[in-house]
Formats: sequence, C-alpha cells, structure tokens
Amino acid sequence: MAEREIGGNIINQINLSLQFLRENLSFISKIDKMGRRIEIYEIPLEALREALVNAVCHRDYSIPSPIYVKIFDYRVVITNLGKLLEPLTPEKLKGEHESILRNPRIGNILFLYGFIEKWGTGTNKIIETCITRGLKEPDFVEEGFFFKVIFYRKEVEGLMEEILKKLEGEMDIRELAEKLNVSERTMRKYLKLLVNRGIVGKKKIGRKVIYFRLT
Repeated sequence: MAEREIGGNIINQINLSLQFLRENLSFISKIDKMGRRIEIYEIPLEALREALVNAVCHRDYSIPSPIYVKIFDYRVVITNLGKLLEPLTPEKLKGEHESILRNPRIGNILFLYGFIEKWGTGTNKIIETCITRGLKEPDFVEEGFFFKVIFYRKEVEGLMEEILKKLEGEMDIRELAEKLNVSERTMRKYLKLLVNRGIVGKKKIGRKVIYFRLT
C-alpha cells in the first residue's frame, strides 16, 4: 500500500496529491492526432482531481486532521474529516443534488483558481468519468466523522494477466514494458506483485534483473 498525508495550503494539497497519484498509478502512453505523447492513467485524473477538490473544500477544519490518500492493490481511497451536511447523503451524491458548502470561502477560492467549474456537479463527474472508462462506479462512504471516496482499479489483474502472456522465457523490464506499451515504472510495480505472489521469479545477470514464469 502507498499512503501519504497531505498538508500545506489548499492549492498545494490538491497539486501534491495529484503528483503522488501520478507517481504510483499505472498508465499507458499514446500518440494523439496532433502527434503529441499523452499518458492515460488507469483511473482518470479528472475524477481523482474532483475527489481531491471536494475533500479540500468540504473538510471539517475545526478539528486538525490531514487529508489521506491511500493506494491499495485494488482500490484508491481519498479520505477527509467531515461528514456530509444534511440533507445530503452518500446516495444523493450519485444523482442531481444541491451544493451545500461547509467552507464557502475556500469554495470561492477554488472556483477562482479554476478547480471548480460548476457547483454541485463534482460527484456526478467522478461517476461519469469512471464509468466511461469502463471502471466500476466509485463509492461514497461515511465512516464515523470521516467521508471517503473509493475508486476501484480495474486494470491491476488485467495487466498482470497480460504480463504473464507476454513473458516468454527470460525477459527484463524494458523488454516487457515495450511489449505491453507501458512505462518501465509501471512494469516494475506489477512484476513485484507477481514475484510476491510466487507466480514470477527473478534473477540478476550482471546489471540486469531477469524475470521468468514459475507456473
């Protein structure tokens, strides 16, 4: 599990959290119609950004507590202190609903900085963006005094299956990354999972680390 407590001013909280997610989530690189290289992350960054903005905007600042961003094998969880204000419920966030601001001044700052486009649409955008990508619908959960947004990672098992299909004989990280069109960082992370599960073995030959199937 990768975990980070995010502090600092509200703009830094959002930007540093997004940076942490970029560093730890897998992505594929593609060339768009303009010939530019783009990175497509396993969970849409737009959805993660909306969840972070909501966490900063609706957090209960009367009690000192950081925003938590946790990355598990199968999910990503963003947590802030502060239950939903009545009459909002986790279920109501999945449909049309009014925007009820706990911190209107912070909300206005985020609006002026371009982090908020329209009031009361953030959670709907999170759901729509994830479903469009083929991911499971995120969950909105209240636990005690905390509110959580839970994203589900579809590509973890799928990518590991693809690695096993492409892993022929003995190969290094660069060869596998090129075959699957992913970054070496992403490949290294998933090979580590496969090694820990006892499905893939590794050995060092000179400066190279070579991977091979055990099953």
